[in-house]
Amino acid sequence: MKLPIRHEAIIELDEAVEFYEQQEPGLGLALLDQVEAVVEYASEHPSGGEPHTRDDHAIRRFVVSRFPYLVFTALIDGRREVIAIAHAGRRPDYWHGRLS
Repeated sequence: MKLPIRHEAIIELDEAVEFYEQQEPGLGLALLDQVEAVVEYASEHPSGGEPHTRDDHAIRRFVVSRFPYLVFTALIDGRREVIAIAHAGRRPDYWHGRLS
């Protein structure tokens, strides 16, 4: 079962892929591959990753290998979904507004 990914998270990923592709051709696709692997892992192991600050949505944080990105999942209306694909060093927890 693949996890649904919020539209905002897809936009974040698209922007990151584009940025890395401009830095070095193929690097953006490498990021995409790594994020897809993390999402697949999160789908197969929903209690994996690290618990994150807000218990009301059972948020889990997964680290993307090779890149400074994190994938956040949460329980929204009883189902787990990807709510953010965030740069690890920028704007911590900006995505909390997506939980309501």
